[in-house]
Parts: sequence; structure tokens; C-alpha cells
Amino acid sequence: MTAYVVGKLAGLVIAEFLVRRTELAGRTIRETGLREETGLNVIACRDRGQLMTAGPDTVLTDDSVIVVVGTEAQIQALN
Repeated sequence: MTAYVVGKLAGLVIAEFLVRRTELAGRTIRETGLREETGLNVIACRDRGQLMTAGPDTVLTDDSVIVVVGTEAQIQALN
């Protein structure tokens, strides 16, 4: 996965990445374990152009773009 930085605020980085062709497609945000593995918080999900708040039960699709927030090191761990 490659996360693209879209902003920075108060020492935190906001980034997004595409779910397509990853093991995340078809799973809920909770099932991905992203927070446990990287420390990143998923704050939103864009699917087919529609931006929505992401919750633990949000199901990711191949078309999903996940928006995450965390430190530079956490973003690098994702990449």
C-alpha cells in the first residue's frame, strides 16, 4: 500500500490510500487491524466519489479510498 499525504496539522499527518488490489477489500475497518498494526486512525472512507465517516463496521471495497491520520512514522509503517 502507498499512502499519499493530503495534509498536516499539529504534528499529525492526514493521508489516503486506495484499497484496490489489497487484502483489505471485503473486510470491515475493524477486521483490517490497521489501528493495532500501525497506530493509524481511519477517519473517513471515500467510495465511488462519496466521502463518508468511517466506523469500525464500514466495509471496504476495491473502490474505497481510506483516509487516515497519524504520525509520520505511522504513515511510513503503512507504506
